[in-house]
Amino acid sequence: FFMLRSVWCLRSQRVQPVLAFIRGYNTSNNDSPPGVKLTRPKKKPWKRKKQTEQNAGRTALGKQYSMIIKQHQPGSYTLKELESLPKFSHDTTFNNHYLDLSKIDVYGFDFDFVLGSYTPALQPLIYNLVKDIMVYDKKYPEDFLSFEYDPEFAIRGLHFDCKRGVLMKIDFVFNINVDTVYYGRKQLQPHQVLKLYPGLHLQQQYVHQNMRHICDLFELSECAILADIVQYFEDKNIKFDPAAVYRDVKDAVNIVHQHKLHDAIRGDIETFVEPKPELGSLLQKIRSEGKSTFMLTNNNYKNVDYLMEFIVPSLPTGYNHWTELFDVLMTNADKPNFFTATDRPFRALNDQRDGLLWSPVDSLERGHVYREGCLHEMEKLTQWSKKNTLYMGDHIKNDLIDAVKHWGWRTCAIIKELDEAISCHNSLEYRSLLSYYEQVYMLHTIARKQMPVHHPLLTKMQRHIHNLTKELMWIRHPRFGCVFKSGTKETVIAYQLLRFADVYTSKVENMLQLPTDGKLTPNRRLMAHDISITPNLFMT
Repeated sequence: FFMLRSVWCLRSQRVQPVLAFIRGYNTSNNDSPPGVKLTRPKKKPWKRKKQTEQNAGRTALGKQYSMIIKQHQPGSYTLKELESLPKFSHDTTFNNHYLDLSKIDVYGFDFDFVLGSYTPALQPLIYNLVKDIMVYDKKYPEDFLSFEYDPEFAIRGLHFDCKRGVLMKIDFVFNINVDTVYYGRKQLQPHQVLKLYPGLHLQQQYVHQNMRHICDLFELSECAILADIVQYFEDKNIKFDPAAVYRDVKDAVNIVHQHKLHDAIRGDIETFVEPKPELGSLLQKIRSEGKSTFMLTNNNYKNVDYLMEFIVPSLPTGYNHWTELFDVLMTNADKPNFFTATDRPFRALNDQRDGLLWSPVDSLERGHVYREGCLHEMEKLTQWSKKNTLYMGDHIKNDLIDAVKHWGWRTCAIIKELDEAISCHNSLEYRSLLSYYEQVYMLHTIARKQMPVHHPLLTKMQRHIHNLTKELMWIRHPRFGCVFKSGTKETVIAYQLLRFADVYTSKVENMLQLPTDGKLTPNRRLMAHDISITPNLFMT
């Protein structure tokens, strides 16, 4: 009897409260079984205080987030403030590395898209000439003649997969941007991209063997016609080999550049070439201050001659011909091989400049024209210092990389797309989106330290940042976004630009207008772990 009574008491006093709690009795209202009193252990005061502070902090973050959203609504005071901020000038030069121009003794120039600039009418001209060769020489369907060039389709920096016929944007470590993959003119859905490229990453060997990088402004028309041909065959259900199509298009492009393009430009030069009346005086100013100048181009002299006569219509006093603006003039250079070859001698053109001399070249003289050659020979004949040479080119791979890696030249990249980028950055729409993104991102950084990982507000901000990142990309180009960004990483062009260009700008005149004793100092480039004091104070 006593044993049974003890068990009953134990069950009543110890087990019943637990069972009552499990069954849902409300202890705060003293809702308990008869004879059973349920109590919760009191929280320690410091724990209550800490939880109160956390809740208050989270409430403040929520209010701050709502205020940021409100500030970026149409007609808000923030937008008026953004509109009043100073705007970038199109004459700006952007510095990656420190450059002391007083130590530069030699200025070098590429020709195409550097000294010589072309109008937007050039791309449809190349497109139509390639299209005609594809139909009349390569015997492709005559329906191709109805194709029209779309100037809004492609941008520089894309990659064309010759094995699959797919056009895409990838970053500098070959990750595919899933929102920028096209088969012909049709955008592929994410599940289709994943089926073609599992993991959304390309191996380096595959890229080198099968991918064509659109890194030259001349190649935009080539990119467009490849997409149009792929789309035509897809619409007609015609089986084709993308690699064979690419080879045919590439062959047609080479024929156009070698035999047809300059005849067409010469026939209507005002339509296709931009004059630069101030270029002659700028080059003359450089030379008058004791600097040497040279032109190094893959183009031939015949083409450069008629273009320079149009680009520089009037020469400075004391100059009889545009060739005198350069101490050394080198054509048919075959860059980038020019920078790495060691046994390629120069050949000199005759006085009429319609043929080659047989005599060996033992000096490079002003007023003469040379072709072929290599940098090893150039250095030996001119005795110019490597580190005191500044070379300006538009094609980072052909013009800059080997000049920096093998010879230590200082370099300036001429990036035409910067004009569009600066116009975009000056627009209120872009500045509003950028301000919106930066403020939400800063608030998200603070919230991560105060909230659990799966807190609804944190998740909402993460989703908001992702959407704003995409909007910032699409505002630059509706299909492929910015030339320099693929998602949050740099494209191949941007990565090369940061590494191999000391300075970059939109046109060569911006560089020539700088004082020759100026010092170009870059902004401090931050890594993710670095801190910046002033912007945080400003935002506060």
